Amino acid sequence: MSDEERLRETGRLAEVGLQAATLVHELRQPVFAIKAMAQVMLEESQPASEGRLRDLIAQVEVLESLIDRYGNASRRPTGAVLPVDLRDAVEAGIQVVGGQRPGIETQWSRPADPVLAVMDPIAVQQITSNLVRNAVDAARTQVRVELTPASLRVQDDGAGIRPDIESRLGEAFVTSKPPGEGTGLGLTVTRSLVEVIGGRFSWTTGPKGTCFEVEWLNGQTRN
Repeated sequence: MSDEERLRETGRLAEVGLQAATLVHELRQPVFAIKAMAQVMLEESQPASEGRLRDLIAQVEVLESLIDRYGNASRRPTGAVLPVDLRDAVEAGIQVVGGQRPGIETQWSRPADPVLAVMDPIAVQQITSNLVRNAVDAARTQVRVELTPASLRVQDDGAGIRPDIESRLGEAFVTSKPPGEGTGLGLTVTRSLVEVIGGRFSWTTGPKGTCFEVEWLNGQTRN
C-alpha cells in the first residue's frame, strides 16, 4: 500500500470513527424507550406472549451493552468477563441474523452438554452474528454452525473468497460485496473481539465454500 493510499484509508477510518461515535450517542434514547415500552408490555402481557417479550428485552439489553462498550470511540472494545455457557451466547448470535436472506438454511445443532467458559458473552454473541451474517451473504444454500469446547466454526457453501481479497481479509473496507452492500468492517470487528477474548481467528476457503474458525485459547472452556 502506497503512502497516499494509507493516508486516504486513515482519513476514511477517522470519518467512520466520528460517524460511529455520533451513531452511538443517538442510539441511546430510542433503545432506552424500546426497553421501557417492552417492560410495560411485559407487565400487562398474557402468559402466551411473556416469553417473547422477555427475549425482546434480553436483546435490547445486548444493544445497551454494545452501546456502552463503543460509547468511547477511542477505547478498545472490552466487556465483562463472566462464567458463561457458550451454547447460549452462540445461539443468541445466530438468532440475530435469522431469516435475513430467504432460501438460505442455517444449520445449528446445539450441543447436548454445556460448553462452559469464562469470557465476555456479548463478545461471543457479536462474533457469532458477524460470522453467520457473512456466511449467509456468501452461501448458495446453507450455513453450518458448530460449537465445541475447543472452537466455534461457521461454514458456508459459497464460491470461496477471491484470492485478491483473501490476502487483505479483515482489513477495514476490504470486501467482495458490491458497492453499498458491505464495508468489510464486520470481520475487522470480529478479529478485534477474538483478540479481546484471547482467541485465535482463522479460515479455510475454496470453490466449495469458506469456513471461519475461532479457537478458544484463554477462555478456560470445559464441558
